[in-house]
Amino acid sequence: MKVLFVESRLGSANWGLNFNVGIASMTGILNKYGHEADIFVVFTTQDILKLIQLIKNYEPDIIGFSFTESTFPGVKKISKKIKSKFPNLYIIGGGVYCIFAPQEIISCKSLDAICIGEGEYALLDLLKNFHNKNLLLKTKDFWFRHYKKIIKNPKSPPININLLPEPNRKIFNTKKLDIYQGSLFFLPNKKGGCFSMSRGCIFSCSYCASPTLASLSGGFSKYFRLLDPKQGIQQIQKAIKSYHYEYIIFLDDTFTLNKDWFNTFSKLYKKHIKLPYHCQLRIGTFTKETALQLKKSGCDSVSFGLESGDPELRTTILNKDISDEQIKNGVLLLKNAGLKVASYNMIGIPGETPEKLLKTIKLNAEINIDKLYYFIFHPYKGTKIYDMCLKKNILTKQTSSFIDREDTLLKMKEFNETDIRYFKDKFLILYNLRKIKSKNYIYIHISKLLFIYHALPPSSTYSKIIKFILNNHIVDSFTNHFLSLNKYNAT
Repeated sequence: MKVLFVESRLGSANWGLNFNVGIASMTGILNKYGHEADIFVVFTTQDILKLIQLIKNYEPDIIGFSFTESTFPGVKKISKKIKSKFPNLYIIGGGVYCIFAPQEIISCKSLDAICIGEGEYALLDLLKNFHNKNLLLKTKDFWFRHYKKIIKNPKSPPININLLPEPNRKIFNTKKLDIYQGSLFFLPNKKGGCFSMSRGCIFSCSYCASPTLASLSGGFSKYFRLLDPKQGIQQIQKAIKSYHYEYIIFLDDTFTLNKDWFNTFSKLYKKHIKLPYHCQLRIGTFTKETALQLKKSGCDSVSFGLESGDPELRTTILNKDISDEQIKNGVLLLKNAGLKVASYNMIGIPGETPEKLLKTIKLNAEINIDKLYYFIFHPYKGTKIYDMCLKKNILTKQTSSFIDREDTLLKMKEFNETDIRYFKDKFLILYNLRKIKSKNYIYIHISKLLFIYHALPPSSTYSKIIKFILNNHIVDSFTNHFLSLNKYNAT
């Protein structure tokens, strides 16, 4: 049978990473059992017409949408169009959002079924049962729309990822989707292949879906799974041989979480792969020796979630009990080992104020972060912080034009929507101004004055008065010129 996977980027910012680990894994197992698969990514509304033409040419038996909460509105639009052109074509949906909001998703009349668990064996069983209606409607991990009735089947236990065939990367590479783009990481001109050596996470951050997924899977011990180091190395070797990658990106949430696994894997990687790589870490899960081992094995850069520079927000709201001192010491270990460091940061967290947001910028500058990722906070369904937002009654209704992480859904007296969007625009400028270190006395004072000016939120009375007196465009132009000069004057 033929499956055409479709990803929608409508209504969501494109972060530059197009490789979908789940689709690659499902394609791998489908191919092993004699099925065909292809993929199409909808970036713009014009792409929908191209998708319709592809369906005519490819003639798939099933359309499989992979989506998130933010891309679901786009999926509804696309699937409705497909159904209008191909009313008998079977359309299914999958992704973590289906696990958290199945009732809402199955109400979409252009979807015939949704997967409420891990998709590899579930999809394989669905294809096996496809021509037998009675068996089809009993397929585990699926909810079905059958006339006016919703048929709900149970969720299976977590998959043993070591028993899965290798992810099939061909459909991504032929369409140039398995290459990170722009400046997503530190080497934008390299052809980078994305890999995942694990599934799940053992931490309970309130903004993440992992705690809920773990509870649905029987606990963190069952939910978090590691690929055998030798199997992982073999997978990378084969992919490099086929697609000539120059750089490796590990998508795992916490690459150094299991010390024994990392020690074995990093030694094998150094011996057999010998390519630079990037990975994600969590402060507190590595030591000086780990950092040195990362560098020795080929790692040249890492990223971690700083999220907020306010310790109280990190602990009480984000449920991330990591102190400023731990962050400073952890980044120092990484930098002393010769690694470049990137941080992920949130703007507009529940309970945040402009003053607390400035702590985030100042902490990043103090630890001399090499690359910043900063997004407006988004409360996703299935997370504890989403429930918190509902309870506090600060969650507004999402609009069709909303793009997640680029705008806010929250209404907070202490940090309004205009101020949140303002600091998203000014985050990098404020960081660069705070980071300036110079022997030039005048430079230091100018940078401080400019920081104070840009740190004033639009809602501030002082901001309105000062920006009434001064020409904002002239100050912005001067700031950019000053920062460009500083590249040559800073010490």
